[in-house]
Amino acid sequence: PLQLPPPLQPQLIQPQLQTDPLGII
Repeated sequence: PLQLPPPLQPQLIQPQLQTDPLGII
């Protein structure tokens, strides 16, 4: 379960930052 979160976190953070303008601002 620890090896699965790492790959899922980076992939979810990338799209979230591009879709979340508040995080960039």
